[in-house]
Amino acid sequence: MGRKLPVVALLVTLFPACSALTKPAYLAQFEHELVYGTDIDAYDLAVPLGGASFATDDVDRVRYPQLAAAWTAGEAPKAPLFGRDHAMWIRQLDVTPVLNTNGQVQLSAKALAPYPIRLTVLAIEDGEEVALTQGNSEAWSAATHFAKLGVDYLADSGTVIIVRMEGAHQAHETRVRLVAAGN
Repeated sequence: MGRKLPVVALLVTLFPACSALTKPAYLAQFEHELVYGTDIDAYDLAVPLGGASFATDDVDRVRYPQLAAAWTAGEAPKAPLFGRDHAMWIRQLDVTPVLNTNGQVQLSAKALAPYPIRLTVLAIEDGEEVALTQGNSEAWSAATHFAKLGVDYLADSGTVIIVRMEGAHQAHETRVRLVAAGN
């Protein structure tokens, strides 16, 4: 009887630590990091004087006219959106040079997701990621969350801008290398 008590006490002590490792949220995050990691895509974007835009996808204007109009305007739809058909992941970056400056650009990023997200705009400076601006999404419906950010930044040709969205144990980012138009 004396030996069983220490073993039981040990098991009771270790059980909370083991159960923390088997919680669904921990397992989902572990699986995501192990199997998927952050979904990263990279593109070059030629930026003429009039500016340029890059998007990972677009909203089908025929099937979802209300959502497409809201996405384009960057404002909540005038009437509620219904159904899960609107659940999509989209990231967009607009780059507009500021005239009469030496390389300053206006960066405007927006994202659409089926879950609440945190949107971050970063730049790579001296090989390190530097956060330029960050914000959380607002709900347009149960399955449609929207975030929009803007910031001015001094960029050279070759500067890499990152648009990162994180939510529901998922992370997606687009790395856009700005290049002078014609290169």
